Amino acid sequence: AGRVAGRGVRRLALLAGGSGGLVLVRNEANGQGFADVVYGGGFSGADHLAKARAAIKGGAIKAVVTLGADPAALDGLGDALGKTVFTAAIDLFKTAAVGKADVTVPLCPLQEEDGSVVSFDGRIIKYKKAFKPLAGFDNVEFLAATLEAAGGEKHDLASIRKAIAAMLPLYASLTTPAPNVYLCDEAAKAGAKR
Repeated sequence: AGRVAGRGVRRLALLAGGSGGLVLVRNEANGQGFADVVYGGGFSGADHLAKARAAIKGGAIKAVVTLGADPAALDGLGDALGKTVFTAAIDLFKTAAVGKADVTVPLCPLQEEDGSVVSFDGRIIKYKKAFKPLAGFDNVEFLAATLEAAGGEKHDLASIRKAIAAMLPLYASLTTPAPNVYLCDEAAKAGAKR
């Protein structure tokens, strides 16, 4: 079986251009960008999620805000939301988290805000909104206003892009006018391992 699988991988490599290698296609939108910024940027990791899960289930965390994520898919964490005093859900869809939330805020789709994504083949793509946000504000504006109301610094898209580029040099193109850069090309120039 291993020999057959090896031949299959070699055939895929040939179809991908021989020396070009294979492209990892993620199962979710912008999975690479999220993983790079959240995990690669040091904001979170598996140990953080385990601690948060235990604290929520134990009742130590009194308020939870979900952002485009459904805790019901995280090993029964959805049931633990019942132990919190307050829950807010920011999402595009009616998930279990939205159904249990005390407050629901609409998450803007890509068409309603300026932003960036990492395509499945490693390109950083900056884009401009096509439509005015139906909610009256986009995701960055809402999150910035919420952070400021809680006593934090006010941010805008430019400051967020600058912070990402400072943490992750492969994302330096976020701060330049040129929108499309291949992360794999930049990594190869810098000698970084992917």
